[in-house]
Amino acid sequence: MKSILVNRLDLANADKDNPIFLGKNDNGKNTSFNYYDKYLNPMFDKPFIRANEFYKGFAIVVRENGKNIINEQGKYLLDNFYKDIGFVTLPKNEYPIFDVINSNNLHTLVDKEGNFITDKWFIDISSFMNGNYGIVTDMDFRPNVIDKKGNLLFKDEIFSSIHIIPKTNCLFLVKKDKKFNIIDKNLNYLSKDVWFDNISQISINSLAFEVRLDGKCNVMDENGNVISPKLWFDKIYNFDYYNSNYYVVQKNDKINVMNNKGNLVFKGRWLNDVNTFTIKIINDILLYWDGNIKKYVAISLKGVEEGL
Repeated sequence: MKSILVNRLDLANADKDNPIFLGKNDNGKNTSFNYYDKYLNPMFDKPFIRANEFYKGFAIVVRENGKNIINEQGKYLLDNFYKDIGFVTLPKNEYPIFDVINSNNLHTLVDKEGNFITDKWFIDISSFMNGNYGIVTDMDFRPNVIDKKGNLLFKDEIFSSIHIIPKTNCLFLVKKDKKFNIIDKNLNYLSKDVWFDNISQISINSLAFEVRLDGKCNVMDENGNVISPKLWFDKIYNFDYYNSNYYVVQKNDKINVMNNKGNLVFKGRWLNDVNTFTIKIINDILLYWDGNIKKYVAISLKGVEEGL
């Protein structure tokens, strides 16, 4: 019967038929790690100074000269060790991509076969938060969008900042000349004619955006239309980040509610003496503290719209 002497032994992968164990040895001065197969044979001749459990079939290991990636067959993915290596965030059902950092603190991307998916090195690479695209910064400090095959999205357009819009696969908030717009993977701008002073996503469950221009604000829908083009507001509140049916709007210190078609719910009148810190919209019910009557008021917004 095969036996080994280690200070600690843990299961390092999720394959029940071919388990791999991670052993730790500590002699009081130095700590070392090695992997062992199901027969307790060491998988590497030289131990590591740090090692981790396998994630999606891969583990990052550390020696004195840097980091590398190994697979569950005990093979190195890279020919050389690098200053740092990290997993790039991808959906659970996809193989990982690795962010590899060299001695000059420059980043590139490597696939599960150990292939460099781009021949370029970048100052920074962000996680692929939507599973399809990541943000890179080139040597001239210009941001760009990169896909999982290493292709850069923007060839001619130069932006000062780019952000992936959450919950989307192909929309990016871009800034150029101190103005903002939204562009898709086909290089189409959401707002065809206007660049705004600022754009922010209103609801996490819909593509609705607060846009600001010349000190006023409005709501832009997923087609790039400002939903209330004739009436702009001082402030827009969305008190339920998961709700996009109604928005509380403020103009000249008065409050109203606007639906997602750009229509004011309280037609011909605005609410006075409303403390915006007390406003809530729950299941299309407006709840707020009325400073005149010193009580909370609850109003069915759908009921008001339908004349009930």
